[in-house]
Formats: sequence, structure tokens, C-alpha cells
Amino acid sequence: MEYLALVYGDPDSWEAMSESDRGAAYEGYMAVARDAEAAGALVDAAELEATAAATSVRVRSGEAIVTDGPLL
Repeated sequence: MEYLALVYGDPDSWEAMSESDRGAAYEGYMAVARDAEAAGALVDAAELEATAAATSVRVRSGEAIVTDGPLL
């Protein structure tokens, strides 16, 4: 069985963090990835684009609606 783990951080909060706090957060992400890799559980890891670059796909009444950009 495989699992997908998504980590989402609020972009405004991220930008408000100090450089050292952002570095510590990245190190935490990397530590999890190293542990998963060492356990033979890591398939792949990649950072997603910012939410501003997202395309949302929703189905309403059987119709797919595609919207560029985030839709909250």
C-alpha cells in the first residue's frame, strides 16, 4: 500500500517567517524525507507550485468546471 502526504502552508505565514525559521521548517521536511527514504518508503518528493499558479477542477451537476488560480 502506498500513501500520499501533502504539506500545505499558508503563503502569507511563510513569508512572515524569518529566514532562519523557514530554514528550520525546510530542515524538518527534509528530515521526514530522509527517514522515509531510509525506511524504503519514499517513492518521490517534490515541491508544488504556489497556489496562485493552481488550476481547480470541480464537478457540479455532472459538469466539469475548470478555473485558473485558487478558488477558496
